[in-house]
Amino acid sequence: MYRGFSLVELLVYLAIFATALVLIVGTALGLSRAYGGFANISRIERDATAILERMTREARGSGSVDTGASILGLNPSKLILNTTDEEGTARTVEFFVSGAALKMKENGVDAGALTGSRVSAPSFVARRIATGRSEAVKIEFALQSGTGQASTTKKFYTTVVLRNSY
Repeated sequence: MYRGFSLVELLVYLAIFATALVLIVGTALGLSRAYGGFANISRIERDATAILERMTREARGSGSVDTGASILGLNPSKLILNTTDEEGTARTVEFFVSGAALKMKENGVDAGALTGSRVSAPSFVARRIATGRSEAVKIEFALQSGTGQASTTKKFYTTVVLRNSY
C-alpha cells in the first residue's frame, strides 16, 4: 500500500528547506559583499602606491614649487613643481584633479590619469612647507572605489623635502 507524507511532515520539511535556503543565500550575499570590499581596497592600495611613488620621486627631484601657478592648501589643489630632465633642461610637473581622476602634466602636456578607471580622487590637497633653509611639500589625498554602500575610501599622506633644500 502507498504511504505519502502527512501535511505536518510536509510543512516541517518545507520549513527546514526554507531555513537552509535563507542561510545559503545570506552566506552568498555576505561573501559577495566581502569580495567587493576586498576588491575595492586592492584597487585603492595599488593606485595609492603608484601615486605616492610618482609624486615622491618628482618632488624629490624638483628644485622648487611654482607658488604663482599652483593652488595650495585647498581641495582640490594644483601642485606645479619646477624641475629638470636628465639633460638639465627646465621642466614642470603638475599634479591636479580633473573630474574624478588624479592627473599629471609634464611641461603642460597631459601625461594621463594616475588613478585607474574604477578609482576616484574625492580630495587632493598639497601644501608648501618653507623654512629659512629648506622647502618641502605635504601631499594629502583620498582615493575611493565602488559605489553606494559598497564604496571604500582611504586617505594617504606624504611629506617630501625638495632637492637642494637640506
